[in-house]
Amino acid sequence: MNKLWNLREYREGDEYSIIKLHEKVFSKPKNMEWWLWQYKRNPSGQPIIVLAEAEDIIGQYALIPLRVKVGNTICSGSLSLDTMVHPDYRGQHIFTTLAKKAYDLAFQRGFQFVIGFPNKNSYPGFINNLQWINLCDTSTLWVKPLDINNLLLKLTGGKKIISKTLNKPISLFIDQLLNTHQNFNRSDLSITKTLNFDERYNLLFENTFIRQKIMVVRDKFHLNWRYIEKPNGDYMIFSAEDKEIVKGYIILKCIQNYGLRIGFIVDILTLETNVSQVLISTAIKYFESKKIDIIGCVMFPDKSISRCFKQQGFFLAPNQILPEKIHVVMKTLSLERLPISINNHNNWFITWGDNDGI
Repeated sequence: MNKLWNLREYREGDEYSIIKLHEKVFSKPKNMEWWLWQYKRNPSGQPIIVLAEAEDIIGQYALIPLRVKVGNTICSGSLSLDTMVHPDYRGQHIFTTLAKKAYDLAFQRGFQFVIGFPNKNSYPGFINNLQWINLCDTSTLWVKPLDINNLLLKLTGGKKIISKTLNKPISLFIDQLLNTHQNFNRSDLSITKTLNFDERYNLLFENTFIRQKIMVVRDKFHLNWRYIEKPNGDYMIFSAEDKEIVKGYIILKCIQNYGLRIGFIVDILTLETNVSQVLISTAIKYFESKKIDIIGCVMFPDKSISRCFKQQGFFLAPNQILPEKIHVVMKTLSLERLPISINNHNNWFITWGDNDGI
């Protein structure tokens, strides 16, 4: 029997019930500081939050604004995130009802499209019920093993005899196949730890206009909000500088998950391929110092930086071996013609940092 509920937009004070629902649905504690950062302090503007309410908040569909470079134009995009329905109210089409209302509001407020990174539970609903487009069917996850023994222990269910037997030949195979020992340096570059993004990063982003057709605006306002101000972000940021001119940056994070120590290359932006090589090499050394088992980075496979990953010993992980396939999807909201097709993944520059999950 269906339970009664009402649809409405977010009102001040709803955040307490939203946080409680988030913990119920995802079993992950979130605090008010996180919520305020995510939804109230975004430099790109205010969110659209559509709620399902019964005795309390039992469903949410949310969009946060993103400024997105499309060709030489800055467009109004958005990111779909934190979609959730209370377990007791599922099966009533709450997800699709809230989503359609959010898209109507987004269209009225000038948003031109929305992107998302849905999990395996939400993905069918986005594609089948809400007419989203899957941007890429191929693997977008580049990985580089650092501790083969621990990886094999995990894959073999902790059987040390089997993992030790396999470790040496597999390590030799990976070393020979992937050229894992390349080291890239440039004497004119200084690599520094970054604690704040200043005006020089605006210039770096502006200079990438020609190289990247579609990408989320990475100016100092977005970068500081996304990585410096995020509660418990715990990112390590390195910048490559030449006489105080920023030539690129790389953003890293270490996470314990799936029984492994995982190093994420969350974002990377450079002006030159050899700067990318230096920063990726810096990241590998940093992760080695942290005893990381495996490094991962999301990047569409046709990008020049992807070729740098390959040269540094990374390979595209087959979807079949991933704990969960990575989905990158989008939906057009406006009938206004954009200067470049946003339906073609070849036009997009996307990293982990464009997602809210890491």
